[in-house]
Formats: sequence, structure tokens, C-alpha cells
Amino acid sequence: MKEHLFSSQRLCRGTAILFSLLFLFAAMIASYHLRITIWGQQEKSIGQPLCFTLESALLFRYARLSLTNDIPVIDKKVEYPYGVEPRKFFSLGGDIILGKAYKMFSKLSHSAVSFEVFHRYAVPFYFVVVSLSALFFIGIILTGKKSAGLIMACMYGISIPGVLRSTGQEFMRENFALPLLFVHSAFLLSALKNNKKYSYLISGIVLAVAWALWDMIHLYMSVLAVFFVINPSHAKKIAGIVIPCAVISLVNPYLSYHKGILSFPMLVMTGLCCYQILVTRTKKIKKLAWFSYPIIRYSLLFGLVPLCLFITPYGDAYNHFWELLCAKIRFLNCKPLNPEYLTFDARVLWTPALHSASFEQLCTYFCCIISIAVVSIGFLFYCRKYAKLFPTDIFIIFGFIFFLILYIFFVRMVVFAAFFGVLMISFWFKLHNKLWNICAVCILLLLCCGEYSRTYSYSSCMGRNVDYASLRYLLKWIQENTQQEDAILASFELSGPIINYAGRPIILQPKFEAKSTRNKYQRFIETLFEDSEDRFAGFMTAYDARYFVFQKGTSWNKSIYAPAYFSAKNDEELHKSVAYRFERRQKELMNFVQVYENGRYKVFRRILSEEKEYAKHRCEKAEEAIANADYGEAERLYREALAIYPALRKARMKLGTVLWLSGKTDEARLQWNTAKTISSL
Repeated sequence: MKEHLFSSQRLCRGTAILFSLLFLFAAMIASYHLRITIWGQQEKSIGQPLCFTLESALLFRYARLSLTNDIPVIDKKVEYPYGVEPRKFFSLGGDIILGKAYKMFSKLSHSAVSFEVFHRYAVPFYFVVVSLSALFFIGIILTGKKSAGLIMACMYGISIPGVLRSTGQEFMRENFALPLLFVHSAFLLSALKNNKKYSYLISGIVLAVAWALWDMIHLYMSVLAVFFVINPSHAKKIAGIVIPCAVISLVNPYLSYHKGILSFPMLVMTGLCCYQILVTRTKKIKKLAWFSYPIIRYSLLFGLVPLCLFITPYGDAYNHFWELLCAKIRFLNCKPLNPEYLTFDARVLWTPALHSASFEQLCTYFCCIISIAVVSIGFLFYCRKYAKLFPTDIFIIFGFIFFLILYIFFVRMVVFAAFFGVLMISFWFKLHNKLWNICAVCILLLLCCGEYSRTYSYSSCMGRNVDYASLRYLLKWIQENTQQEDAILASFELSGPIINYAGRPIILQPKFEAKSTRNKYQRFIETLFEDSEDRFAGFMTAYDARYFVFQKGTSWNKSIYAPAYFSAKNDEELHKSVAYRFERRQKELMNFVQVYENGRYKVFRRILSEEKEYAKHRCEKAEEAIANADYGEAERLYREALAIYPALRKARMKLGTVLWLSGKTDEARLQWNTAKTISSL
């Protein structure tokens, strides 16, 4: 009888596991299909495959270079002509892993799939499989119930915040690191619950790898550090987290170059480990008993904040975030219409990538998750009558509140806020009444269905607001009409696609962590919106830029995210600026000639000093032809000179005269009228 009962229980358990895995698999399929469908719909709407933009395009270039192991030690094409060291300047890792995965896929499948198409399908697949599996096990760890893990995995997989930045439309380092962060969280929560050393160590190793793949993981590490300061009972075993992270911060080129070992979370957690060791030893000495007071821990925490922000090299690389946060707090999270109230760094960084979340965005993205969180906290306090508050509960609540507040200031934090928000679902399963548990599961399943519908309906609003058609035409023209060595000056949002798709050196690039990069962009904006064309030409000459890509609307667009706002110029100054001449008075340009235009962009070629001399020499030859009454040859020489140097007023006047003498009176008048608008030689 006992054997029959045991076999029945084992059969039920096996069936439950099988059905759980099947439901998890179904959730993965739905989540993956949702992501692929979103960018597929957008590609249909524009007629051709999407281009990578901004930093995505720049990083994808390194992924392509990794296919042939051609990532240079110093990349002269980025921030030309001096270049940057990619492994120190960019947090490379996911790029290289993707390249190796593609080579393995091509070798095994003998497929002709392009690398870009492989990325669009493979990265969302990796993200969904690893992330949802990790959340499934987190649910089991927190509640002991498979249904909790399934609902948490499903909710994250199909919610708007979870889908928003993981569709494969852009090459983002976070898509490689976040799944590992979720795996780390599974082991960490297991360690907090069961207090096992090996779980801390495994979680530390996975966290270190995630940090190497995406430097912004240090924000999560900061939350982790503060949590351990607040809960010192678990701080004794965080050496398992500190040691792997310390090793990776010394071995990884990016983290080593930026002195990641001196970052805020590393200093706090290392200091906390030392503090716990000293407390253990000093408890036996009555004279040093004061050392164990909590005020010492908090002094350690708050004393290291200014040290990290203003002294350590790692803090120096990220000080602009704190400067921007202070500005947002000062102006109540609303960017002021008057740019003079902000520093240049704050003006530039307060852009769509780091803009503030509006109330509408908060409701759109998080209405479901916040509703779940509010009810979850209610359940948690209700259940305190029967059970105490566990460290895992404190960690989840603290993480969600912190990152939700941070999301309001920086929309990029949506990925962290969504993760901790989904973990709040575990509180729904703390109810001891079976009927309530069944009701909770039913309500959560209905919410998952509703969230899937909301995400699908919102798919047309996802992605970047880019004129892809004009961008493709621009890139095609650059490829066909410029030389490989011709450096191109363009705003930071265009530089990535130019170097990735056209292969031309770029002066500015979109990764703004380095102060030197922001300083260069500031000089670009200042010279573009001054009234001295020579200064702007001098800026291009200093970096040996041959072409300048001008985005239409730059001189008059008063948006708080537009270059005109960054310049902090008034209307009168804008109308006198070089940007306005590029926009509407090209004939007045002395050092540039327009060579291309489409609906969105113009391209100007900088006239070299030797070209000006050559044009003047052609004019002298033309005058000799006029003296010999050879008007046809004179016309040819003048046109040749003007093709090189259109602002040569003397040549245009003489060309009008030659045309008049040749009987082409209408064209002669046109040339004379054009010459009147030129204030050149």
C-alpha cells in the first residue's frame, strides 16, 4: 500500500513538473513571437530592413570585426584622427560572444543568413530563454510553488517594460547582461533564504560576468551594497560576491581602465567585509564594543559616496549622471525651456536616451506592474500576522522602489524596475488560504493576458523615431561618392550608422561617458552656432574632416532635445549662425560646397586651401582665354573653377560676362544675380 502511494506521489510530481515545463515553454514561445513580430511589423511599414542607429550601430561594427578577429588595439576610425582603444573605451564582450555564436551557427547549419539577421533572431531568443528560465526558478525559490515561477516568467516575458528594449531592433549590451543578472538573482535569493556560501559564490561569478558585459550593472551592484549595509546579518558571506567582482574589475580591459575596483559598490562591499571581520574580533574586547554600532556602517556607506563621485577614476567616468540627476531634482524632473539654466553637459545628456519619464509613460509601461506591486505589499503586511519579513522580501521591495524612482528620472532604468516589479508577484503566494491562492493565480493569469494584448497593441510605438529611408539614401551616397579615408563630421546620432554601414572615419561618436568626448561635442556645437564660418571650418580642419552631414531643421528646431537648445542661442544669434547658412543660405558659404541633399539631410564638402588655389589658377587661365577671344575655353575653365569653389564671386561674374559675349544672355543674368548674393572674392 505504501509503495503504491509513493509511486502515485512520484507520478503526480513528475506530471506537475512536465506540465510546468510545457507552460514555461509556451510562455517562451509567446514572448519570443511578440518580440519578433514587433520589429517585423516595423520593417514592413518602412519597406526595407531597419538600420542600427546611435551606439547600437557602433557596437555592431565591433561585433562584425570580431568575426575575423580584426578589432584594432587603437581604432583610428572612431574619433578620427586620434582614435580610441575599443576594449578600454567600450564595454566589449557581448559583441565578441555574438560573433563566435554566429561563426558556430554558420559552420553547423551551412546557412547563408547574414550576421545582422542572425542578431535580430538570436539575441531575443537568448534573452527570452535565459531570462524566463531564471525567473521561473526565482519564483520557486521564493514561494516553493511552480505556479508562481510560471506567472513571474510570463509577466516579464510579455509586459511592455520587459519587451521594450529586447526586441532585437537595436544592438544593446544590456540584452547580453540582463539574463545573467537574473541568473545571479536566482542564486542570490537562494543564498539569502538558505544562507549557503556556495550560492553566494555562484551568484558573485555570474554577476561579475554580467558587469563585464554591461557597465551599467554597477547601478544594481550599488543597490546590493546598500542592502547589505542595511542587513549586516548576511554581510559576512558577501566575500563570495566581492572576490569574483574584484577579479573581473582587474582583468576586464574596460573595468580595469576605469578603475572599477574603486567604484562605489566595490568599495562599500569590500569595506563591509572588512568591517564584519573586525566586529567579530572586537566583540571580545569591551573597550572596542562601540565599533559594532550601526552608525559605523552608515558612516562607511555615506562617507564613500563623495569619494567615489569626485575622487576615484570610476566615479569621474559617471559623474555626469549625478550632475544630471541633481539638475532634474532642482527643476522637478522637467527640463527647463531656458537652456541657460543648465550646464552644457546637462543639456546634452538630458536627451531621449536619458530623459525623464512622464506620468503618461509611467501609466502606460507600469500600470499593471505597479498595481501588482501595491496589492503585493498589502498581502505582505497582512501575512506578517503569520510570518516574519524575510531578507528576500526586503531586497525585492527596496530594489523595486529604488529603481522605480530612478526610472522616473532616467527612463533607461525601465529594465531594472520591471524585473523587481515582477518579483513582487511572489508576495501573492504568501497567502495561507487555498481559496485565496487560487483566486490570486486566476487574477494574475488574466493580468498576463491583458498585458500581452496591451504590449501587442503598443508595438507600433516601440523603436526609435528615425527616418530610415533618408538615412539609407544618405549612407548609400556616402559609400558611392566618398573615399574610404574621407573623414565625416556628423552629429552623434548619425556617426554610428556612418561608420558601420559606410565604413568612413567619424569625428564624433555616441558614447558620452568620457569627458573628452563631451568636450569635443561642445566645441562642435559652439562653432556650428557661431557666426564665424572660418571657426567651424577650422574645427573640421583640426580633425581632418572632409565632409559635414547637416540634419535639416538644426538651425530652427527649438525642441529641448535639439542642437539649437544645446547651443543656448537666442533667435537673433541663430539667424546669424553658420548652421542657418547651411540650412537656408548655402550660397553665402565661403568654405563649403553642398554635394548632396535628400528629405532629411544635406552633405557639404569642405573646400581645401589647395582646391581654392587651383580654382584661382583656373580663373587666370580663363582670363588668358578671354584675351585670345576663346570664349568657349574661358567658359569651360570658369565652370571648372566654380565646381571646385562655388563661392568665388569673381569667377561667377566673369562667367556671366563670357556667357553674355557668347549670346547666352539668360544664363548670364542668372550667374550675375547669383554673384550678387556672394560676399567672397
